[in-house]
Amino acid sequence: RCRSFGEGGSGYVPGEGVGVLILKPLKKAIASGDNIYCTIKGTHINHGGRTRGYTVPNPKSQAKLISESLELAGIDSHYVSYIEAHGTGTALGDPIEIEGIEKVFSDNRNHDNKISIGSVKSNIGHLEAAAGMAGIMKVILQMKYKQLVPSIHTDELNQNIDFDNSSVKVQRVLEPWKHRMVWEEGEEKQIPYIATVSSFGAGGSNGHVILQEYTKPNEDIDTRLSELDKLFLFSANNESSLKEVLTKFIEAIDNNFNQSDQTIKHISYTLKTGREARNVRIAFRAENLLGLREKVQSYLEHEGRENIV
Repeated sequence: RCRSFGEGGSGYVPGEGVGVLILKPLKKAIASGDNIYCTIKGTHINHGGRTRGYTVPNPKSQAKLISESLELAGIDSHYVSYIEAHGTGTALGDPIEIEGIEKVFSDNRNHDNKISIGSVKSNIGHLEAAAGMAGIMKVILQMKYKQLVPSIHTDELNQNIDFDNSSVKVQRVLEPWKHRMVWEEGEEKQIPYIATVSSFGAGGSNGHVILQEYTKPNEDIDTRLSELDKLFLFSANNESSLKEVLTKFIEAIDNNFNQSDQTIKHISYTLKTGREARNVRIAFRAENLLGLREKVQSYLEHEGRENIV
């Protein structure tokens, strides 16, 4: 097992995986009405230079990378509330990574304001070239659900790391991700979620990404539904398949979707533009997501043709 920051970490645990992200300039994403999961505030790379071995990291170069990444992104280190660490899971590698982190954050922390830290490698192993991608996706999902997930296999922490006197704490329980609050210009200000992701490779290559929660400006929010937004189109190759599609749609509503007007606009848009029209078609008109669910359920139970547009 990979035990990132846990006692008994014995080294590299291989894993396999693929990750895909859709990147877009923020202005274009907003104009397109895309779901924006987070924004990339900065990326940076460097190399550790000569060390005692191919797999031996350099804490000074790691600290320099993190510090320069924050500086280039214009992010105050006080604002960072989560670190997705490389977390190699070795008795020596993890303390070296923490040493580098301390060089950047130690002056800004107290025992009541520590940064949560974790590594997805404990869950899925080291995915080689996809390891950094996996860490980014973990952070995005935490931002989406506003939760910090536990870094597993850490019931007993690595005894070579003095976490009691550290600026970070290993996230060992599931809990709400709290926004950092800072005093600026005489008033308390809420900071969006800001997280850093480290990916440090054998041979000395170091990569770092800074991610920030996307918060939609109040002036951009429009809760009014147009007549086109109220139209929901479904199709399939035959009636049996259509019923299956509608059944799965209800399950998706029950399990995943919130009840906001923005969500229903996105659903309507995707059904009209992101799906290929099949031979058997049906359309529903609804004012909100609950009304849409009721009409779809009614059709499935009674095949009520009054719902067809």
